Amino acid sequence: MDLTSPPLPAGHSAPESAARAGVILIDSDPAARRALQGMLEANGARLLAASSVAEAVELADRGEAAVVLYAMSDGDGALRALAERRLENRPACPWTLVALVPASAGEADIERLHGLADDFLQMPLSVGWLGARLRIYLRMGAYVEHTQAQRTMLMRHQDEAEEEQRIASYLISRLEGLDPLAERLMHAWVSPAHHLSGDVVAVARSPDDRIHVLLADGTGHGLAAAISVLPVSEVFHRMTDRGFDIASIVTEMNRKLRSCMPADRFVACAAASIDMRDRVIELWNGGCPPVMLLGSDGSMEHLWRSRHMALGILDDKDFDSAVERFAYREQSQLMVVSDGLSEALGQDGKHRFGDRELLEAVRGEAAPRLSRVVSRLQAFTGGRALEDDASVLLVDCLLEPLAEPVVETRAAPGSGRMSHWALEMRLGPTQLRKLTLAPFASSLVEQLGIPRSLRSNVYCMLSELLANALDYGVLGLDPAVLDMPGGRERFREDRATRLAELSSGSLWIKAAVEPFGGGEYLQVEIEDSGTGFDIESLEARLAGLGGADAVRRGRGLELVRSVCTELRFDQRGRRVVAIIALSAGR
Repeated sequence: MDLTSPPLPAGHSAPESAARAGVILIDSDPAARRALQGMLEANGARLLAASSVAEAVELADRGEAAVVLYAMSDGDGALRALAERRLENRPACPWTLVALVPASAGEADIERLHGLADDFLQMPLSVGWLGARLRIYLRMGAYVEHTQAQRTMLMRHQDEAEEEQRIASYLISRLEGLDPLAERLMHAWVSPAHHLSGDVVAVARSPDDRIHVLLADGTGHGLAAAISVLPVSEVFHRMTDRGFDIASIVTEMNRKLRSCMPADRFVACAAASIDMRDRVIELWNGGCPPVMLLGSDGSMEHLWRSRHMALGILDDKDFDSAVERFAYREQSQLMVVSDGLSEALGQDGKHRFGDRELLEAVRGEAAPRLSRVVSRLQAFTGGRALEDDASVLLVDCLLEPLAEPVVETRAAPGSGRMSHWALEMRLGPTQLRKLTLAPFASSLVEQLGIPRSLRSNVYCMLSELLANALDYGVLGLDPAVLDMPGGRERFREDRATRLAELSSGSLWIKAAVEPFGGGEYLQVEIEDSGTGFDIESLEARLAGLGGADAVRRGRGLELVRSVCTELRFDQRGRRVVAIIALSAGR
């Protein structure tokens, strides 16, 4: 056996002698025992007494003995017991089990030691030989101890990483949308480069049935990237549920990242709103690859390139939340991808998955489009793991919103009815300047206990009538501006200016739920302090429109009339009354 001592890991010093070694000697031959004791003492070893196998193992396990010498002249029974006890409870402080074999031992005797002893020494021994072996055993023990410490540390780090991943996965899953109608429109594929993905894809439905779409790509990979996108996902779902528009949502996302994440943790983001009544898409792209609108055959109908910085970089005064709008005419799909797709390296190790490969994959019918993209990507890479998180999100852009499923239930007598109530409030100029009408209407609908199946209609009615009363009544804006070239932008600018300068004017809101004819009805009255308008002209316009054609015309009074049981104006249009059935009469 090579007596050259192996090098120790950094930070460990080699023992100069065997003086540090605590040694247990098990030998029933008094003469041999005395001889070995003398040689051990000559090498500076500390000899420890053990009256049994159990005591020897206990001393070694506590780290008091580094070496146990066992004389084979006593047979191998006790040696086997030592080996078995050591396997049962592997010590935190490693120790070496050495068999002392007589000079007459043959190959068969040595072979029996396999799996029982770590080493053997053939008697008789010299003082120098024994000292050299003891030093090697100490080095071996130091290596084993160092390895065990590293293994323990790695296992602790692995346990901590798994726990962090479990918590992060749980948090991400809790932020995912649960609206079955919105999820029916979504086709997504996410491939993490590590255990956790820094990409998040989501769809959610706003109270007025717009479909909001999100793809967020956090800096880096794994847990750090996943944590970066958590605030973005939380803001997206919360503000969509409250009725905010995309511009307001991305502004809050940016503010949240700036306030709670380090400066180097930014998030590329594409956020969109699909209005299936008006067939208009509003989209904000900050740092993501181009977003495509695909026709039914996969042809590209429109392209939104990144025109903004990623979230979390700019402060509020420099951040631009402006969205780009596009009106689609046929049933389409919005496709959003993360840059992990374009960075995927091909089998040749040179070319990356580019726009040409992506456009070829999407061409064709829509149903299997996602699987075609994934299959094309895997064929391109040869099935190798991607270097970055990659995501593909396809969202159907329908010509009409999906209808709520009708679920018929039999309620017990007297159950399922709302309590009858009434409320009245006045909003003055201070409240009107600060109030955002869409989330205010959404919150009001939710807190009033409106049945979930009717919340969309009630929200649509309430938000539209409030907006009309504020814009055309209190602020006195001219709706004809909307029909002019560039009228929408001009209208928004005028509205923002007049609202900021508002010093007088009010909105009165009254709402009540009352029974009528065996059913329940919500009646909402909204009165503004404006000058009113020509009611007859409005009624004539409404009468000329009807059915789905009227609803598709826009988010105005035509849509309100379509969801209301009754809609009427008085006081020259300054007061509007809307009634919606909450439950049918018998």
